[in-house]
Amino acid sequence: MKKLKKLIKKIILVTKVKRIEPIINITDNEQLLKGKVALITGGSGGIGFAIAKTFIESGCKVIISGTNEQKLKENQEKLGENCKYIKINLTNVKEIKDKIQEADKLFRRNKHTS
Repeated sequence: MKKLKKLIKKIILVTKVKRIEPIINITDNEQLLKGKVALITGGSGGIGFAIAKTFIESGCKVIISGTNEQKLKENQEKLGENCKYIKINLTNVKEIKDKIQEADKLFRRNKHTS
């Protein structure tokens, strides 16, 4: 019985949750995503556009995607030089891999020239 009590005490001691104090790290939101590239689906619409704009404001380069090339071009112009676009239909599963590889190359060229 003593061994059982001792074992239970050890289990309780080991499983007790220690109080963890968070370390507050204030981050400059304008640099939060610096050096990152994001592919945002639905970039020709409202929510996708808003996400792209926020990412760019946080230092990210974005590639917006969608099926309406005219809207993608317009949104790219609004978002500026840190935005590129790629026309992609996510329902066409066969082309997704190729389109992802194409998107991956969009900012790689600029990386070597800047």
